[in-house]
Amino acid sequence: MGQSVTVSFGHLHHSDLVKVLSRFSIGLMMLLLLWNWILQHTSAAFPDTRIFMIMIESFSHGVSGASGYGAGCGYGPSNHTGNFAGVIDALPYIASTHATTIWLSPIFDSGYTPATCRLDATGYYAQDYFNVDPRFGTFDEINQIIDTAHDLGMTVLFDLVLGHHKTGLKPSPSGNLPTKPINFREQTTIDFFNEVITYWMQNTNVDGFRFDQIYQVPTDIVPIFINTIRSLCRRKNSDECFTVGEVLCSEDIVEQNGLGHCTGVSKINQLQINQQKYFENSNRTSGIPTVFDFTMMFQLRDILFGNEWGNLPNATKLGLQLKWNRAYGFGKLVLPLNNHDFLRPGNVMWRYNTVDRFVKPKDYWKRYQLAFSFLTAYPGNFILLLLMLGPIQWTYNDEVGATTANFADKVEIDCASVGLCDDHSGRINAKLSNFNTDELELKQHVTKLMKFRSSRACLVAGQSDFEIVHSDEFVLIIERFGISGCRLLYAMNISDTLQTRSITINKRNFWSWATKVYLDLQPFESRFVDLNWFGIHSSLI
Repeated sequence: MGQSVTVSFGHLHHSDLVKVLSRFSIGLMMLLLLWNWILQHTSAAFPDTRIFMIMIESFSHGVSGASGYGAGCGYGPSNHTGNFAGVIDALPYIASTHATTIWLSPIFDSGYTPATCRLDATGYYAQDYFNVDPRFGTFDEINQIIDTAHDLGMTVLFDLVLGHHKTGLKPSPSGNLPTKPINFREQTTIDFFNEVITYWMQNTNVDGFRFDQIYQVPTDIVPIFINTIRSLCRRKNSDECFTVGEVLCSEDIVEQNGLGHCTGVSKINQLQINQQKYFENSNRTSGIPTVFDFTMMFQLRDILFGNEWGNLPNATKLGLQLKWNRAYGFGKLVLPLNNHDFLRPGNVMWRYNTVDRFVKPKDYWKRYQLAFSFLTAYPGNFILLLLMLGPIQWTYNDEVGATTANFADKVEIDCASVGLCDDHSGRINAKLSNFNTDELELKQHVTKLMKFRSSRACLVAGQSDFEIVHSDEFVLIIERFGISGCRLLYAMNISDTLQTRSITINKRNFWSWATKVYLDLQPFESRFVDLNWFGIHSSLI
């Protein structure tokens, strides 16, 4: 026969009270240790990362700096005179968008020759990993970029290419060189790139790296480089350096002689599989802490801008992708809106006739606003104990809705020779002032959203969870909630008509109750609604 036991602290003996308090203390200590382990194993540094991507050669020319590459070099419509001085001059503008992190395209010396200068200007085929490109500027200027960014409250990522380089590669200061062709199963290759990482982390205050085409490195080799970065971070008394890998391969990844290659038929579901394959596992023996969430990016761009992958506009697909992201594992997902490898969102809209620029020109700007609002609400992926990690990223001048002339039609044959490949559309001269009314309104809206994201604990990575409250063809509604007690409702209407929804918000704790919410969403409108402990509080953005 069971016994019913009632415990009252008022009737406990002193020894019993000591036991209770001792067990409570031990339990609390175990929880704190578990929480610390989770933070260490989920790369929870950089908890609210908002990345601003810069293509140096096309971005901006600072008159006090190097010449840049100039006409006839580089790809895309810019004048290709971007330099480090131009980045330095633009830092206050970048900070004004409330970006937290700057991703610089490769800074290393490409070994300029007139015959190869179009590719040299991109930086993605380095010839000397231990010197900056003199056409961009000087070593001192790179340090000035990093130090000034830090003074403005931002961090800086270098773009590091491991899997390919220009012919005639210069050896490291200690004489190391990778194998020819590159084979990451060979120690000489590992030693060379470890020395590259060590050199730049010891000689600058760079905060981390974006790894170009990380799928070229076998998954079990990647942690060797990540651990080098981590050890150097700790020597600088930093908890973690931010590292993110590009797994932009929608085909089967096959390792051939120690180097990963994309093979087979391109499929978006294979891209998703590859992203997960490169996620860091729990014991850090495989993968990278963070990868770009290109599958979500394509879903978002298809729905709001045009059918690059042939998906029909349907808000339910965003909800399904968010749910799928829950199962990713121990890494972070970074949601990009765009980068230097893709057609500008504005160009996607023109190409696929998503927006009638003559009948409804305002829809162009509304869709951009809606995309940035989704980035603001983006929860990333579930780790443990309400850890939702969701950094975001955009490319310079996305915040003012930039579009590029002459990219209305896709050039299928020899696009590089005429400079009209889709990835060339993003490589424009940066516009940093003298905005028209629409551009200024979008920038102000983006700034407001980014500031809002940083002010709400349940939108900051590492502190929150989410639930899909409602999704249908036109409307997606998400609740974000966190350990701090913060609760937010995010609703978006992807259609060009008014959408009205009545939904019930479930209680989250014993002092709250279910709440009925009525939403009238204008065409391409999004809304954040603040939910207090007891129910609806107020509509925010």
